[in-house]
This record gives sequence, structure tokens and C-alpha cells, in this order.
Amino acid sequence: MKKRIITAFLATAMAVSVSATAFAATAVPGYIGGFLGADSVKQTNFEYGTFSASSVTAQKTETLSFVESVPQVNGEGDLVFVDAVKQKEISYAVVPVGAVLSVAPAAGYQFAGSTHTSVNHFSKNSSGAFVEEQNSFKLENGGASFTVPATSAGKLIALQTIVVTAREENPEAFYAYFYVDSSAPAQVTGTSQPVGTTAVASAATYKSDTGSRLNLGVNKVYQFKITSLNGKQPTFNIAGSAFKVTFNGKSGNDYRYLVKAVGKAGQYGGVYINGEKTASTTISIVK
Repeated sequence: MKKRIITAFLATAMAVSVSATAFAATAVPGYIGGFLGADSVKQTNFEYGTFSASSVTAQKTETLSFVESVPQVNGEGDLVFVDAVKQKEISYAVVPVGAVLSVAPAAGYQFAGSTHTSVNHFSKNSSGAFVEEQNSFKLENGGASFTVPATSAGKLIALQTIVVTAREENPEAFYAYFYVDSSAPAQVTGTSQPVGTTAVASAATYKSDTGSRLNLGVNKVYQFKITSLNGKQPTFNIAGSAFKVTFNGKSGNDYRYLVKAVGKAGQYGGVYINGEKTASTTISIVK
């Protein structure tokens, strides 16, 4: 089987910050792990950071239905992904249109170029299950905040922040849910408005030679090429401990990375480049 380089870096997002002029923010319960992952747990001691909202009308905990893409072995022994409806108990804050959502990474997790926050929207399908929309985007490091627009009314928002303790380490993710209540008045509490505009998606900074999900055998290596479009070396990694990433040199603006499957069959991880969720969102380990 031909070895290739797969570009891998899990970062669906970027850090949100607000201006120095304080507002009466309300802390929101958060989780550790992927926002649709079965292994996520509530963050009890805020070791990675704290999410907050400028205006919260209620905080709830209930079981909701989500449509999730899950790995499954077909009749030919190949690993494929299928949509499945799963029940998930979540805690979330109810916010009005116009609320400002923010995240403050904890001390020791605020490294330039390594902290990213993504804004992910979920809307209900005809059966009442929440489906992740394909319009998620990241917030730029240092100086951006997310103001909830009117188009988010009736939807669930998951803010997911990726942090690392050092450039050599795999990233960790923590996140929080917000439900946008269209009946609540648009307002921001406190004496002053935080400075910042609604974030927009940034221009492409790289091009990957891999654009689909990847199955990788145990202890096998996959190599892929990432072309820099901004003159800088791409940031590349995979979430979790099931894969080992090694830089394998460059040629011009082309950077090569090796990914080795060091975990067990059935494990999988998200793929991110420059803090951005790639078209290849998942690498799975197979026998």
C-alpha cells in the first residue's frame, strides 16, 4: 500500500476575546472532549478555561437528540461512516440574539498560534433532532468576540476551543453549548458593550493533498503534503493519543507530515491544519 502524508491538525476554531471594558458576563458550564463525542465529560475545575455570555436568560440540563456520523464496518469489512440519531444529556445556556459569547483559556494554555475557537451551529431536522450545519467557522486569535446574529435564532451553538500546553503536544478540546431563544429580547447586560464584531471566516492559508476520510492500519504510516499559501509553515496535528505526527521535511512551500497509527483498531481522531477543520475530519484505525 502506498504511503502518503496526511495533513492532520485538530482545530475547529479560535480563541475569543473581549475588550478591556468589562461587562456582566455569566459563566457557562463546559465540557472536555469533542462536542459530539461519547467520551466527553463535564469540566468541573475549569482547568482549560471558562466560557461566558454577556446575557443569559436561563441555564438548563436536558437530554436532546443529535444526528452524528459514526464509524461502522460494512459487509466487505471496510470502515464507513453513517448517520445515527443519538441521545445526549447536555447543559446549556439560553441566550438572546445580540448576546456576546466569549472564552478565556486558563493560564498555561494561551500560546500564540495554538489556541483556537470554532463556532458550530446545530439546527433541528423534521424529526426534532439537532443536525450540525456545514457553516462552522473559526474566530481569530486575540481580539475577536462572537455576537449572536438573528440568523442563529432557534439554533444550538457549540463553542469549541482547542488548546495545547506546548507546540510538541497534541491539543485538548473544551466546549460549551448555547441555545439562542428567538423570543428573548436582544440585549447585553452591564454598563458597557464589549468591543468587537461578529467574526467571519478567514482566508485560506494552506492547501492539502488529502480531502477524504482516511483508514489507517495499526502501526501503519500515512504521509501527506500541505502547501502553504501564506508563506508560513502550516500548524499540523491530530487530537488524542492514538496517532503520532512527525514533520518529514519541506520542498518550497510544500510541507510533508507523517502520521503513524499507534493506538488500537477502532480509535479515531480529528484532523486540523492551522487551527482549521479540514475536509479530512477523521482518521480511523483499522485492523
